[in-house]
Amino acid sequence: MAQQRQQRLADANYAAYFIIMDGLSAPPNAQYCKLIRDGYKLTMPVLYDPTGKMPAAFGYKASQANDRSLVLRHGAVLALMQQHADQAAIDDLLDSLLTSP
Repeated sequence: MAQQRQQRLADANYAAYFIIMDGLSAPPNAQYCKLIRDGYKLTMPVLYDPTGKMPAAFGYKASQANDRSLVLRHGAVLALMQQHADQAAIDDLLDSLLTSP
């Protein structure tokens, strides 16, 4: 399912990213991103926010960062921010974004 969604996004000139805001006992780094990517068998880029500025930029607390699902439109316009968003909600939103002009 995730592979199909990622391909569909790529076909529409969108990209999917997994962004880590907080490491377990230390700030995240490239090795931690690799562990997450390999552990969850992700094919999308796994990034981290070393400055910690992303949560504030989208209006939520840093302590809530890793339990948020965000969907951004082109130009970094926030289309969805949901705590523990289920995949059906994300797919429905992506369907509407990909079919609207």
